[in-house]
Amino acid sequence: MKEPPFRLKLTHIVASGELILGARGSHMVGDGASLLKFLNTISRIYQQMEPAEPLPIYERRLWSSDEGDQSLLPMLKYLSDCRLTEEVLKQVMDDQKLCDQVNIHFSDKQLRKLRLLAGFNDITIQDALTAYIILTLNIHCYSNEDPQYILRTSTFVNIRGVSDSIAPAGLVANGIFIMLSDDFVDPLSFSNITKTIRQSIV
Repeated sequence: MKEPPFRLKLTHIVASGELILGARGSHMVGDGASLLKFLNTISRIYQQMEPAEPLPIYERRLWSSDEGDQSLLPMLKYLSDCRLTEEVLKQVMDDQKLCDQVNIHFSDKQLRKLRLLAGFNDITIQDALTAYIILTLNIHCYSNEDPQYILRTSTFVNIRGVSDSIAPAGLVANGIFIMLSDDFVDPLSFSNITKTIRQSIV
């Protein structure tokens, strides 16, 4: 039996007389921000308070079929793999055991310098930073004898509150776009990686 896309569970703690409301929702219904907004609204109503603005919005902007490039769908890893949740979680846990976290810190001056080094006026600091990390990994983490360079990137953009016609601030839905870049013509070129990332967004 398939689980419902959204469900609530009310737990009564006999010893203290407290009630605890739990909520679980599928990503088809909404993302984390939507769930937090919902729980906050329920909490405020329970406390006889006015819900905080922006109020939840359930309308959807319908995208027509000619607005999207359907040929890209098979290329998106999260759609093309379609592995079981258990397999994905196991892979994540295995990666945690095999990989060490690297923390990189940049000053504001360094970030602005990175943007200038890319050589394009219309790129953002985020474009340049992502490109720099990819370039660093391509140069230092892959063998010259058997290069398996990072050749593209997926950019996640939170669109909630950016445009009311697409995703107003109170939207209860998934407020994220995922954009896959073209292959980098030169995966060892900082300017080419940066330009390709920017072209996938604009």
